[in-house]
Amino acid sequence: MKNPFPLKIVLPGIVTPSQNQIAKWLQYEYYKIIQLKKDYWNILLLCNAHDKKYKAKKEEKRIVHYHSYRSRKIDKVNLVAGYKYLEDQLQKMGLIWRDSPKYLEARYFQHTEQENLRTEIVIYLIGEDENG
Repeated sequence: MKNPFPLKIVLPGIVTPSQNQIAKWLQYEYYKIIQLKKDYWNILLLCNAHDKKYKAKKEEKRIVHYHSYRSRKIDKVNLVAGYKYLEDQLQKMGLIWRDSPKYLEARYFQHTEQENLRTEIVIYLIGEDENG
């Protein structure tokens, strides 16, 4: 069987929220966080990310590149914190073993676009990343 990695997943129309947005939702609009989790889960299912060939082995470390295509850039802390719920869903689906730095090397990138806003995830096995 051909190695399915790197695995690229595109979440069309979904721009990860900033830490500031999440803080607001936690305080006043928790239903938005629930919907965000459902959206992430459903898109991962549609991409067939639940297939056994993508599952992380026990204690396997992976590299994940997160690409945010948004209309304007935000500061790094806001960007990184916005991926918390997406990482939780990646772990729940088995695409990463744990979201601990021991098992996940995450890299975050921002790109500005006015149209075709989206989030892209690229999952690498250790040794297959072009940088690592």
